[in-house]
Amino acid sequence: MKYQFNEADIVLSASDAEALMLMLGEYSRGARSGDDTLANLVEVVQVADIVASGPELDDRITMNACISYVEAGKVGRELMLTWPNAAVPEQGRVSVLSPMGIAMLGRRVGDQVLVALPSGARRQLTITGVRAAQAEELLATVD
Repeated sequence: MKYQFNEADIVLSASDAEALMLMLGEYSRGARSGDDTLANLVEVVQVADIVASGPELDDRITMNACISYVEAGKVGRELMLTWPNAAVPEQGRVSVLSPMGIAMLGRRVGDQVLVALPSGARRQLTITGVRAAQAEELLATVD
């Protein structure tokens, strides 16, 4: 496991947690041996505090959230956390199965996350903003 979590760190909506587990079940059937990506996301869901709805989710990164973040010494950036079939990294739509997506899911504004890249490099990011995607942004993710 490339991430260290404790249960107080991550909060997921019940609907996101359910959809993620269904997706993971589908993906696990075709997973390659030695692929830690699915196991990493399973761990995030397992340690998360799952809530039906409410203020606990107001500043949390949920599926299809738009996220602002900064990396030490660099200009701030934005991305949208998407389902794998809607990911277009060059347009800022990042899959929940990516190292960045796994590290950010369920976190909140002010959290610092460590992203372990496939190359072995690590990036420390600070989440500076979270907002729900608008309808037109969600429509842009549909092929």
